[in-house]
Formats: sequence, C-alpha cells, structure tokens
Amino acid sequence: MSTPKSDLARDIAAQFDVPLPLVSLAPWGTGHINDTFLLIAADGARFILQRLNPTVFLQGALVMENIERVTTHLQKKYRARGLDPRRHVLEQVPTHAGAFWCQDAGGAVWRVYHAVADAHPVIAAPTPQLAYHAARAFGEFISLLADLPAPPLHETIPHFHDTPARLAQLQQAVAADTARRVAHVAPELAFVAQRHADVHSLADLVKAGRLPLRVTHNDTKLDNILFDDHTGDARCVIDLDTVMPGLALHDFGDCVRATARIGAEDEPDPRNVGLNLEVFAQLVRGFRDGAGAQLAAAECALLAQAAKVITLEQGMRFLTDHLKGDTYFKIHRPGHNLERARAQFALVAALERHAGALAAIVQSV
Repeated sequence: MSTPKSDLARDIAAQFDVPLPLVSLAPWGTGHINDTFLLIAADGARFILQRLNPTVFLQGALVMENIERVTTHLQKKYRARGLDPRRHVLEQVPTHAGAFWCQDAGGAVWRVYHAVADAHPVIAAPTPQLAYHAARAFGEFISLLADLPAPPLHETIPHFHDTPARLAQLQQAVAADTARRVAHVAPELAFVAQRHADVHSLADLVKAGRLPLRVTHNDTKLDNILFDDHTGDARCVIDLDTVMPGLALHDFGDCVRATARIGAEDEPDPRNVGLNLEVFAQLVRGFRDGAGAQLAAAECALLAQAAKVITLEQGMRFLTDHLKGDTYFKIHRPGHNLERARAQFALVAALERHAGALAAIVQSV
C-alpha cells in the first residue's frame, strides 16, 4: 500500500542513478534513528535508500563527507589485498547530478547504497563463533582506518560517547521534567547516582592522555555487520553515520552490550537480562585479533570496564529520552524507552556480579 513516506522515497530514488522502474520499495531493517528502504529494480538489482534523521544528524553533509572518505580508504585497502571491495565495503550510488546525496523539501539528507550481494544481517541471539567474527570485524575496521589521511573526521554527533556529558543531559532532563515522569523513575536515578565513578572512568583517562582517540565506528551492534550467506563469516561493516574520532574501548564495550547480553535490549522484565560469559570471551578474542597491534596494553586492560561504562551510558540515554517525552529513539509502545533503560541497567548489574570472571577472561585471552 502506498503511503506519503513511501511516495516520497520513490520520488527521491528517482534522483539517483538506479535503473527504473522499481518493482519494489519497502521499509527495511530495525534501526531506531533513520528511515531505510529496500529498492528492487526490474533487472533484479537491489539498493538501500536511507533518509538521515535530521533531528539526530544536524549536519548531514558532514556525515556524508565522512562516509565518502572512509569508504574510499577501505576500498583501497581491500583492493591491495586482492579482494573485491564491493563485497566488503558499502558502495554509494550517485545522483544524476553526480553527488552522493540529496535533500528533500524538509532539508533531510537521503542517500543510496548498492545492496551487498550474498550477505545478510543477523538479528537472532549470537553463537560464540558468530560473536568472535563480529568482534573481529569491528576490531579490523579500526585497524584498517588507523592510517586514514588527515584531517580528522568530522564529529557528526558532538559528545556522542562522552559519558559525563550523557549524565549531564540526564540531570537536565530530570530538572526540566518535561513529560512529568521523574517521580516514577527514582530507582533508576539512584542506580545511576551510585555509579558516578564509572561514568567518569574512561573520560578521565582520555583527559589525562592515557587513552588514544582513533577512527571508530561508535555503534557496534551485531546488525551493523553483514555476514556471508555461504560461509557465515563477517564480511561488511555497515551503518557508518557515526564513524568519527572515538575510543576503541567504546566500540568493544558497545559490542558486548549488544552481543553478550542475555535478553532483548527492550526486555520488559529486567530479571530476564543477564550476561553470556562464553560470548564475552569470544568478543575479547575476536576484537583483539581484529585490531591487532592497534590496541595498546592500557586499552586491553580496560575491556571489561568499557562494557560497563558504555552500557551505563546507553541506559542513561534511554532514560533521558523517556523523561523528555521520547523525542530521539523510535518507540513502539508507551514506556518503551524506560524498559530499554531498565534492561541496560540490569546488564550493568550482571557485569558487576561477574567482574572477577570478566577480569580472568581478559587476562587469559
């Protein structure tokens, strides 16, 4: 059935160098932020059309500039290995005017990628083997971009993984109480307040010059990797909108948060949220194998702490959005962001309960 959003998407698609007519245009993926559509042309060619959320990405042109630099660099790396970059790197489709993006009447940025052939995202709970391949892919992503020529990439979302800044945003949301919800989240606010030292732990090391900034992905969920249909290996890292200067520890920590968690990100009952230690071990092994010599000893020692910090940060982000009236993340039911926040905090508690085991795993890998 045609909708105003799909009609707009079809009009936008016609501005790009894709074969027309399209035989199919349908929503695709599970992302919280952007609008994504799968396009299928009459000749069977498949494309991904995306609208960047202008509320989140205030300077979409800078996002696209980062992506062009990153994909160009990665393509050269894979060609040097004798590999077909179209199988390992997102390939942008130009508009008829030769640009890699366009804007709609509301100012939102749209872009089109070639769909990566014979590859798929994984949504189901990961096996330890799958976790290893995912973490290795994200670690290798950091390694391949270590020599990206200057200047530094644009910071497309300022303070994106600045955990103290996320705490400040939560405190501002509490003070404003726009949606009149603060009275109902006292336990969650107390949970955060008890972990003040964790909030500042990695940020303080950055300020002290003890942790390096790198080119990082910054959103290392399992479904941001495409896996080979035949071998099951991780083949292509996708969703490059947040690629910018950051910490390798944040990438690893977010990979743990998304992959080693038992229970869904929005599990309504926090008692069902836990930690898979076997998956955690494979994430450590894969990330270190992928990043190789890029990881310093100080970073390796903080892998478990990184998982705790980034999970706490994400919980604060969900809680902040709940208090502000659900203005950032897409929700599917009332209280959805609060459920997400509680699930993150339950995972933080699980990481704390298993702190000894995690330390042993990190030391032994």
